[in-house]
Amino acid sequence: MKDFLGYNVFDGSFADCADAMAAEIQSGRKKCQIMACLNPHSYIVAKDDTAFHNALKGVTWLVPDGAGVVIGARILGNPLPGRVTGPDVFEALLERLGPQKRSVFFLGSSASTLAKMSQKMAERFPHVRVAGTYS
Repeated sequence: MKDFLGYNVFDGSFADCADAMAAEIQSGRKKCQIMACLNPHSYIVAKDDTAFHNALKGVTWLVPDGAGVVIGARILGNPLPGRVTGPDVFEALLERLGPQKRSVFFLGSSASTLAKMSQKMAERFPHVRVAGTYS
């Protein structure tokens, strides 16, 4: 993890993040794991929204999902290896877990986008149950 403006940001590749997440899931510990994406928009929102700020501070993996974060970290002298997008991590994680039965919960976006995501999950990863969504 590297500090970026007070946030502990994951400092590996999307594959590194997926590997770490898969290892934690396969460890058998019954602990909720949360991944969130930090980009310039979420950073600005968190400056004015204490609950959102605290949520970002409390996640297990906060990935630099925005070129602005990567460039900003470089300018501030604490460079990150590159942009890590949430969808890339998520897909890589599901591939690593293989056909194991798992559940996911999607938070954010619009109701229509979440419905499309749930439909795609059923098609591409039928062994993964969408436990719920919240827009």
